[in-house]
Amino acid sequence: MLLGERNISLRAKCSYYILCFLSLLYVSFFLEAATNKNPRTQNQSDLQSVNFNKFESFYETLSLNDDGSIFIDMPSFLMDVENYLSFFADSKIKKNVLISRKVDPKNLCQYFIGKVKPKKIPEITYVNETVYLSSFLPDHYSYFFLSYINRYKQVKKISGVDGFYIKSLSCKISGQIAPTSTNFQSLSFIKDNVSLIKRPKFKLNNQNRVFSARNNFETICQHFGFQTYVENSVETKRKYFSNEKLIKIDNQRHFSGFEEKNFPYYIKNIKCQK
Repeated sequence: MLLGERNISLRAKCSYYILCFLSLLYVSFFLEAATNKNPRTQNQSDLQSVNFNKFESFYETLSLNDDGSIFIDMPSFLMDVENYLSFFADSKIKKNVLISRKVDPKNLCQYFIGKVKPKKIPEITYVNETVYLSSFLPDHYSYFFLSYINRYKQVKKISGVDGFYIKSLSCKISGQIAPTSTNFQSLSFIKDNVSLIKRPKFKLNNQNRVFSARNNFETICQHFGFQTYVENSVETKRKYFSNEKLIKIDNQRHFSGFEEKNFPYYIKNIKCQK
């Protein structure tokens, strides 16, 4: 056989094997797609590829509220998940796995904040009325897998997706003393250790809110580092055409809830004394 004919024969064989390989790859891809269905419409019970033993806690924002509690925005887990858009079955990508509303918020706070918990402090729990939920569109199912934490702080998969996850919440440490706040529009000295605080505010869930006029005025002054308030010095104002929630604090200066909507009066100015 001539050298030219031999080269032609080798090229023909190579082309044949390449075509066979591509055909098998083509068939394999569509068989996998048919088996796994569209990743955007998979049921949670089908997501066997998520490795729930290796994960990292993740959040978008971690900040302090004015009473010392901790605000967590978009808590999630950063996990290795199968890449369904890849030709290779062992290809993995990092995804943020959102947390189902079925989670006990107390367990969630213990998991995220417990890693930096001082040994002498006994308990970490969540702040009432600060758990916010959100939902996602059906088209995003492949991006928003859900998980929950049991009392052993293990992450496990749930069956079924109800479309709601925990968007944010605030956590508190038992026995924590609220710090002195400087969150106000302005503070001016008047006389005899008396100061005027204009528009005192309270930061909660990364938002500055005003105080309800139903708060104990002495406690409000103590929250800003004063001893007592000056009698008949509180100026209140009505909230019109606003859904802003008014803050209430307890005698320890911790957030205790939001004022009822039928009482829209807040503290505009207050005089406090050292």
